[in-house]
Amino acid sequence: MKKGGRIVCPEASAVRPGVRLPKNVRPDEYYLTFTPNLKKFTFDGSELIEIEVLEETSEIVLHAVDLSIYNVKVIARDRFIPRLQGTEFNKEAETVTLKFDRVFQKGRYALTINFSGVLNDKMRGFYRSSYEVNGEKRWMACTQFEATDARRAFPCWDEPAIKATFRIAFIVPRHLQVLSNMPVQRCPDFWPFKVIQFEKTPPMSTYALAFAVGEFESIETRTKDLELEAESCEGECCGNGQKSKIVIPGKPIRVWTTPGKVEQGRFALDTCKKSIEFFEEYLGVPYPLPKLDLVAVPDFASGAMENWGLVTYRETTLLYDPENSAASAKQRVAEVVIHENTHMWFGDLVTMKWWNDLWLNEGFASFLEPKCTDYLFPEWDIQTQFVAGEYANALSKDGLKSTHPIEVEVNDPAEINEIFDAISYSKGACVIRMLVEYLGEEVFRKCLKAYLIRFAYKNASTDELYEVFEEVSGKSVKSFMDGWTKQAGYPSVSVRRIDGGFVSLGQERFLSSGETLDSEERGKRWTIPLGIELGGLGELRVTMPSSEADYQSLFSAGNTWLKINTGQMAFCRVHYEPEFLHKLRVPLSNGDLPPIDRFGVLSDLFYNARSGRVSAEELLSLLPYYRGERNYAVWQEILSILASLDNLLCSTDFSGGLVDFSRLLMKDISEHVGWKQKDNETHTDKLLRSRILRGFANLAKDPATVFEAYRQFKSGFISPDLKEAVYAIVADHGSDAEYHALLDLYRATGLSEEKTRILRALGKFRSQALIESVLEFMLSDEVRPQDVFFISGSVGANAYARDRAWEFLKNNFAELSRRYSDGGIFMFQSIIGGLINDFVSEGKAREIEEFFASHPVPSAKRTIEQSLEHIRMNARWLSRDAANIKKFFFGII
Repeated sequence: MKKGGRIVCPEASAVRPGVRLPKNVRPDEYYLTFTPNLKKFTFDGSELIEIEVLEETSEIVLHAVDLSIYNVKVIARDRFIPRLQGTEFNKEAETVTLKFDRVFQKGRYALTINFSGVLNDKMRGFYRSSYEVNGEKRWMACTQFEATDARRAFPCWDEPAIKATFRIAFIVPRHLQVLSNMPVQRCPDFWPFKVIQFEKTPPMSTYALAFAVGEFESIETRTKDLELEAESCEGECCGNGQKSKIVIPGKPIRVWTTPGKVEQGRFALDTCKKSIEFFEEYLGVPYPLPKLDLVAVPDFASGAMENWGLVTYRETTLLYDPENSAASAKQRVAEVVIHENTHMWFGDLVTMKWWNDLWLNEGFASFLEPKCTDYLFPEWDIQTQFVAGEYANALSKDGLKSTHPIEVEVNDPAEINEIFDAISYSKGACVIRMLVEYLGEEVFRKCLKAYLIRFAYKNASTDELYEVFEEVSGKSVKSFMDGWTKQAGYPSVSVRRIDGGFVSLGQERFLSSGETLDSEERGKRWTIPLGIELGGLGELRVTMPSSEADYQSLFSAGNTWLKINTGQMAFCRVHYEPEFLHKLRVPLSNGDLPPIDRFGVLSDLFYNARSGRVSAEELLSLLPYYRGERNYAVWQEILSILASLDNLLCSTDFSGGLVDFSRLLMKDISEHVGWKQKDNETHTDKLLRSRILRGFANLAKDPATVFEAYRQFKSGFISPDLKEAVYAIVADHGSDAEYHALLDLYRATGLSEEKTRILRALGKFRSQALIESVLEFMLSDEVRPQDVFFISGSVGANAYARDRAWEFLKNNFAELSRRYSDGGIFMFQSIIGGLINDFVSEGKAREIEEFFASHPVPSAKRTIEQSLEHIRMNARWLSRDAANIKKFFFGII
């Protein structure tokens, strides 16, 4: 279609078929110039793309969405120049086909296009973001291109394997700054504008390109010089008897913020510097670019984005205020900064060929993140936290029938966005963790270095990764890994005693629902490396082969206890016969088992109980042996189990039994942590206190804890480490006065972290009238779209509020869809999942299923399937075990 003499790319439709671009034309280099207008929220642009025609064609197909394009021309030397004859847009494929009057012969050409677009408010493509300075609202613009949104900023070949180099230029008013992937090369003045030209990038994917325009402040540091052995020496000594060394100068690192916040970036700056230095040494490959910028964006859909050389963050994942931020916020900043820095190598330097191999980016980043964090902050007990967090989350999601393999076929943008999930990230990290055990740490590092060097500035597939690892290690990596990356799900390892006191281990796929496996699922097998602790006598290492369902061990357990899967290294559940489970009670209570294994026993038992493999009574009988537990990560799991039971039993006539049980279980730990910080307290002690006090007040209904939370709330003097707990307790037990007090705090603060704490607390109120007010507030201009899911998730987890929230979702579905269905990655699916996931009845599952059948949301298809499975799983558990749970409570209280 045409409008005002320009060709207008139509908006993308909600449903898109799988489409890949033709391979007959390939871009080599883009020359891009942008002129953004922060008053009108528009931008104009021009591009010259050096292309190579690989096969004769009269058409050029490239991606473009929500853009007007015009003045399309081709430049060539010594050839007849094809002229544009027409254009054809494919709304579903998000492409424009340029049709020419003659055939392009093989060779090189230059394609020029002028284009314009809108700085949208959807946090994708080239978009606008607002902030305040001294009460004045101002605007900046920035980009979010992953996975398929570079095409919203300029016409391009928007696929990860179609790498090219980029030369970026901006024409902006003189008071504005512009950041991009590379350093500024030139900045001539053309009053009242300036032209900022950036250095040429290395070959890179379009999704990692980035720019930000606005008024920024910055702080700066520099990495230390890197000394490496010269590859050309190949281990030989040079004339002085020493191996040849090369010294690579350190690189500048800067943190950028909107005015007035830059000092909050110092912790991130220091962490960024140290983590880049760590990865350069660990990987043996220098940071590839001449600089690294980190910028805090007030409106940002995800946590951060690893644009090469210009990483963008939401403010809560980059800014840390030592006076007002909690220890948990400090850890979050460190983890996200480190995670994004791993992508400078895994994702940016070497990129997956297509999104089906997303785990090559996110799995390696999620694995290396805790390794570096543990090195920089050893007192944080990160490896235990990794198991209680990433490992547990991956097992939870991958235990569903609606899961997907790590290597999963995806085609259209909606499918691509849905695999940015716990499988690609967390399960990917867990199977890499197993691979390290299989290869050994030093061999693994050599494999990584060889992989990065071979595919630097290129793209790789999973099989190509395995080829490199097999060449370097001499081991059968592919046969070991294929079962974990190509199959959905994971095994349950059953432990039973056989004749002579020997132990037999069996494997079958674990389903959290406990449903009977079909023939395909029964046939799934994995190669499982297991550590087995024998009653403190030592550890055995065995490998269950993928060729067998049962593995007969070569050891006798005798009368001692044993713990299968020491360190939770294998990605599996363990199902013990009652005899073995009962013998674990003593080492669980006296500390003979380390925290990771104490976590593992309890987590496996909970999921076995929920699936029906064991009774809920077994789970409840084991929990008292954790009364002396002091580890933060283990208590995270205990509290998660109690919260799940609270959700399950909230509508029963014996829910009070769980309250009494929780009080008995938590009394000692609540007295241990107290309200006041102690001398020589660790980082995890601070994290533990907040979680325990909140749980003791809201799960155990302890009146003294509730009273103290109210006292501190009214005093206005609350430690940053306790604010989230205090706000949640006050809201859970509060009324209209507390609601308005929280709103006043929200409106008064400029700290994004504080706003997030308050939004989470607002969903805890029990009054139906207040919940209605909270939901209306959620859609007001006072809540940034990026933060809506904090409220929706909190309300959805509130048994007193979720029915009202579901009605709100149905009644406001059109408005929610208009605002968020085309918003940044994760947005609408996060809102929907948060609101529906915790129901516990088959009737509600059918109602939700019917609603979304008539109101489809392609970007949330898998999220809805998983929520329905979770609801039905809870409904079956309650039906199956309600009587046993009630009997247990009456027997002990």
